[in-house]
Amino acid sequence: NKNYIIKVMFLCAVARPRWDATRHRIWDGKIGLWPFAVYEPAERASKNRPAGTLEIKTYSVDREIYRQALCRMVIPRIKEVWPSGKRV
Repeated sequence: NKNYIIKVMFLCAVARPRWDATRHRIWDGKIGLWPFAVYEPAERASKNRPAGTLEIKTYSVDREIYRQALCRMVIPRIKEVWPSGKRV
């Protein structure tokens, strides 16, 4: 229905751009963007789509879900992309 617009919450992590001594260039500071939603198959058919079509389903975000997102997605990604080495 065009009157019902899905509202999705996102978790975005960015940092200040800094020099990456190992790659000899400036790291842009982009860490990641994660939606608080899942894709689930539609249980019933409608005139707009058949049953089984993937639909986006949002869920409420509380303190525990936000903490899990930080621990499972954000912190490992920071460790992966953060530039190492000393400032020059």
